[in-house]
Amino acid sequence: MEITIHQVAKECGVSASTISRVFNNHPNVSREIRERVINISRKLGYRPRGSGRKKSIAVIVPGAGYMSMDGYLGTTLSALSAEIASRGFGMEIVQQKDIELLNHNTISGAVSVMFQDGIELQWGREYNIPLVCLNSESSHVNDTFSVGSNEEQGMMLAVNHLYTAGHRRLALIYSGNIDNWCNRNRIAGFVKARKNLRLGSDDKNILYSPDVQAVYEPLGRIFKAGVTGLICAGESFGPVISYAMDLFGYKVPHDISVISWEKSRVSEFLLPPHTTLCQDF
Repeated sequence: MEITIHQVAKECGVSASTISRVFNNHPNVSREIRERVINISRKLGYRPRGSGRKKSIAVIVPGAGYMSMDGYLGTTLSALSAEIASRGFGMEIVQQKDIELLNHNTISGAVSVMFQDGIELQWGREYNIPLVCLNSESSHVNDTFSVGSNEEQGMMLAVNHLYTAGHRRLALIYSGNIDNWCNRNRIAGFVKARKNLRLGSDDKNILYSPDVQAVYEPLGRIFKAGVTGLICAGESFGPVISYAMDLFGYKVPHDISVISWEKSRVSEFLLPPHTTLCQDF
């Protein structure tokens, strides 16, 4: 049975015209009433007809200090915007610090592209719309769901590719958050692939760079260790690695072979072009 505007108004304790003003973003509605109407409407499953407003998906992104639009985040948002539009939804970008805005906007659902887990822990108690987390371990917790790339498989493909090319001394260098979902699974795949190929399980050649500007020290250790095959994890890392290697006087592929993460319209124009891995965004 379809929920009517009058049923929502009765449940909210307001008039049907107030319900209409809320869903048409009329300015003369208090924040308290707006939040109550939206929350109750969601619980009842009410969808206004003829309001002229396109249903929207909120995309939750890190705060301004972390919201670089290159690399992973830019590629993800580009793919999300195309997919959301193809399904007939509008898209609203919400920084994590402004997430309370979801309580007084007519949002149908949310997608988190945060770099760390945690947003899903209180979600079901604070917001009654579904949340999908990208590259996260959350799954069916508090009305949240998750989707991610098979990072372990990707890393094993990279290791096997270098092994087939004759490399036995391999290294992994990664950036970003040291304990996020992607990095944990990439490291697991690197370790597993080396073990399967009987290359040992020593993790001294798994190196962390807190950001792309700090890559020189771990790269120096890699060269000193005689590594011949290097995997650089992270969409923004490839061009930096090329630049740093040139400063060190190392040439690809003569001195060392490199697999980086694909950065569209960049990786293929590096000299030489990079062999890359790419998430299916």
